[in-house]
Amino acid sequence: MKNYTDIKAYMTEFIKSHCIVVPEGKVEAKELYYKCWQLSGLSAEAFVGNRTLFAVVEELGYPKKRSSKNKVYFYGLTLKKEGE
Repeated sequence: MKNYTDIKAYMTEFIKSHCIVVPEGKVEAKELYYKCWQLSGLSAEAFVGNRTLFAVVEELGYPKKRSSKNKVYFYGLTLKKEGE
């Protein structure tokens, strides 16, 4: 998955299917990336790099910020729990 349009379409669908969009929500960037890759069914080499994926998530309207513990989070969404 290297085409930017495909990545944006994938992330739009991923957020609809696997996330809850709420203003007070936040998800660790590393966790979001891993879940996207895991559900894509692609090998690590075939999946998009984290910088590109993170840029797409920000472009979709979810700001990225670094916490005081040096972790990076996206705000405005959370991952759904199993069964949600």
